[in-house]
Amino acid sequence: MIRYKDSKTENLSKGLRDSIQLSIDENKGLFVFGGTGTGKTYAMHALARGKGKVENFPELLVEYRDYMSRGSYFERIVFLTGQDYLFIDDIGSEKTSDFVIEFLYILVNKRYGNLKRTVFATNLSLDDFRDRYGDRVISRIVEMCVMVDMSGEDRRLS
Repeated sequence: MIRYKDSKTENLSKGLRDSIQLSIDENKGLFVFGGTGTGKTYAMHALARGKGKVENFPELLVEYRDYMSRGSYFERIVFLTGQDYLFIDDIGSEKTSDFVIEFLYILVNKRYGNLKRTVFATNLSLDDFRDRYGDRVISRIVEMCVMVDMSGEDRRLS
């Protein structure tokens, strides 16, 4: 994404850089949550540099539905769950349905089972995330990730 082409981890807050180091030390991913405009997407792009692509969750769902219509959804899920790093942004901005919950569970469960690092970003609190996607999903995420609260004011509105 052009907007974040110059994103760098050096520009992240010390607290966030400390959380990143902890995730590296513990061989975990990150679960970044906070309000709109607090820098989550910038952080995702900075972290993904040289490691992978940031996937926007609603776009990922549209893409997955397209793969399903062509009968090749299994190969897409294998690709998403097999990468060493996966960066998923904007979880919670989609319209939730049984399909969405099932897709997220499959993705998280396979990455959890294969010890793959995943970085998640959401505007939802942990409780709201649990209410929306269920205990199974958040339980696995909490075990596989360092939690990072990026609360604060919307920087775009200031």
